[in-house]
Amino acid sequence: MLLLLTAMPASRVLRHKFFLRRRFVLLEIPANFFESHKAKDLLENLPVPFVFEVAVHHLGKDKHFYLSVPKTHVAQVIAQTGAEEADDYNIYHSGGSHLGFYLKSVNLISLDLASIDFSRINVVGEGAVIQLIVKYGGQSRASANFRILVSAPTPYQAQEVALGLNSSMSDSRPVTVSKNLQVFIHRLTYREFDEEEAVGWSNA
Repeated sequence: MLLLLTAMPASRVLRHKFFLRRRFVLLEIPANFFESHKAKDLLENLPVPFVFEVAVHHLGKDKHFYLSVPKTHVAQVIAQTGAEEADDYNIYHSGGSHLGFYLKSVNLISLDLASIDFSRINVVGEGAVIQLIVKYGGQSRASANFRILVSAPTPYQAQEVALGLNSSMSDSRPVTVSKNLQVFIHRLTYREFDEEEAVGWSNA
């Protein structure tokens, strides 16, 4: 998917692509949509479940906006945003340094994801993704995972990128993934929900 396809066994990659093809569709929303719309306004009105991602690829500095929704909602999102179906993408610097964070104390619906600062990312070899997964849990209440992953050639470069991202979320308290980072990367890559990272989704 977005990060580690080349490192995953082929059978698992194929199963995951089959799951996406049957259940969800990955769309890319044009960046100019957010010049006149706030991300939170879009997310407030999206049917649950969905996955929203803001990413800078490992080549280039442009921000890309991705939305994964069930097939039944694709036409609605395309009409609303001008989105197009997207291929998988890559932020991953193979053999480099990676930092992961997740948020546990933030009003997610009030955070403007499109305004988060990715400017410290260099054109070549550095990338980052912010991922928001929203799904229904117990008692028909929606829950969310909010993840941040940074990839860079060196630990110093990864830390510099992370500082820029985290400064855009001064009201939140990012939790550093200090153990099992590969598990965290796997879950982010496969868009898997983790109950230990879950927070309430306030528009439910």
